[in-house]
Amino acid sequence: MGNGPSVIQLIKQSRPINLCLIAIAQFILFIGLNKNNIAVPLNQAKEFIFIACVLSTLLFTLGGYLINDFFDYENDKLIAKKNRHLSRSQLLSYYSLSLITNFILCLFTCHYLENYPLLIFFLIITTALYSYSSYFKKNKIAGNILVSVLSAASLSIIIIATELANVSISNELIEIAIFFMLFIFSLTMAREITKDCEDLEGDKNFQIKSIPIIYGLDNTKLIINLFHFILASITLLYIYKHWQNYLLGSKVISFVIVVTIGIVIYLITIVDNKHGFKQISNIQKGIFGLGIILLAFELSIL
Repeated sequence: MGNGPSVIQLIKQSRPINLCLIAIAQFILFIGLNKNNIAVPLNQAKEFIFIACVLSTLLFTLGGYLINDFFDYENDKLIAKKNRHLSRSQLLSYYSLSLITNFILCLFTCHYLENYPLLIFFLIITTALYSYSSYFKKNKIAGNILVSVLSAASLSIIIIATELANVSISNELIEIAIFFMLFIFSLTMAREITKDCEDLEGDKNFQIKSIPIIYGLDNTKLIINLFHFILASITLLYIYKHWQNYLLGSKVISFVIVVTIGIVIYLITIVDNKHGFKQISNIQKGIFGLGIILLAFELSIL
């Protein structure tokens, strides 16, 4: 398993951009949650808890990608997916390594915090990711919801970490966190269904019950745009509520996000091929990046 080329292939298959976006979002939220707690300044305990939570989240995410690719191997091979770099045995080996490493990290963190019930959290997420890849992939509607919930939960992990560090969190910060968790959930749902449209050919051959297969492509486009509409609506509602306190940068980024969502809504209505859905998926990832920038601006004014 452990030769140089396979490590390079692992990096390529780990969706490094996705992992970086998750880590950056968690880092920004952690700094925002802690910067106003002068009475309880950043210390080694807090830094350790934060680093452990981020590493654990990234290992969970990496493990989810690997076990998902393991169960999707034949499907990806059939549709000649370009991001298929590792063999099935390598995928399983690296998944096992990520799982063991994460378990050791969680065990050490629980010992450090003297809070062993946190291991239940580890077991729940591990079981959820494995169940998604092995079972829910056959029923992609449930799988899409599970992935979206877990993606949004990546921010809640930082809130839990902050609470464990005995830092009080203001209602404003909780409101910002809730908005961005809803933002991530809606965007992830739209993107997961878009990727189902991209993978339509392979899913048909493997009799996977995805939304495009069950409801047809035209109805699926309406469902995707429903989540885009929800995403635009909660963004506009947040803008309206906080407009007076908005920095110019926040106003510009919010405007770009809403306009980009509008463009994606239009593109969804006219797209009719795999390459088009792939491009839309990349734009949706860009919206996630803009959301991270907006999060940074919002936390900077508190």
